[in-house]
Amino acid sequence: MSASVWAAVGLTVGVTAKAMRNSISCIPLQRKPWEYVISGGIAAYLFSKWPATELWLAENINMMRAEVGQPPLDFTKGASGAIAYTLLNESDSVTEVKGVGMNKYFGAKE
Repeated sequence: MSASVWAAVGLTVGVTAKAMRNSISCIPLQRKPWEYVISGGIAAYLFSKWPATELWLAENINMMRAEVGQPPLDFTKGASGAIAYTLLNESDSVTEVKGVGMNKYFGAKE
């Protein structure tokens, strides 16, 4: 999805979150209407940054995999889909490394 679609999703999430907060607090939904604009704008901005963040994540993961001698992941399904698929289907590359947190998922050998 493009950044503008993510921004629209973020706008919806931001406005909905503000409406739910006002509803839970039992105050009128139209109190301080500028807060809807601010929360929607902040969420739209953050959500619009998601595609770039996903690409950055993919590059970093492939760089870490290259350091331990593994082939790069295919990120055509998005970063989170590729990671889940690889971790579930490459059982031979998942090893335990003492004292190192995430290296066990990238197949680092002792």
